[in-house]
Amino acid sequence: MLVIMLILLCFTFYNINYYLFQLSDLDALPSLDRMASIFEEGFASLNDSGSERSVVWINAISVIKYTLGFGVGLVDYVHIGSQINGILLVAHNTYLQIFAEWGILFGALFIIFMLYLLFELFRFNISGKNVTAIVVMLTMLIYFLTVSFNNSRYVAFILGIIVFIVQYEKMERDRNEE
Repeated sequence: MLVIMLILLCFTFYNINYYLFQLSDLDALPSLDRMASIFEEGFASLNDSGSERSVVWINAISVIKYTLGFGVGLVDYVHIGSQINGILLVAHNTYLQIFAEWGILFGALFIIFMLYLLFELFRFNISGKNVTAIVVMLTMLIYFLTVSFNNSRYVAFILGIIVFIVQYEKMERDRNEE
């Protein structure tokens, strides 16, 4: 039932987007255009168009060093970054932001958990029914390199759905083995 609802939601979203603007015109989707430029142009695009990603990434690394890898907590990242380097911006990289806020240990656990979920999705994809979840997970993991999404409710919601899919697949496997 959940899979059917997700498919209908994706189908509806695709149709609405298709009719509103052409997907080949990336100017209509500036966030996709920006993300694509980072991967197409490499390091040259890190400071183009005012993004200053290299500066905020260095700031995130400074915050990690400042806290000796223990993290600053969930609220203080921008404040600490401004105290150390005078930069009042988030890291524009979810992984760096999580390491700076949660610390190295819990940041590593988060990445291991994300990779575990991805591995489990691949493992349970025998019939091909988890392809959408795999694509969503891979897209999210790549997009995390360009944007700070660690406090986003949407990301938490999507991760919750992916955890549910993995747990449901485990229950189905266990039920079939009995």
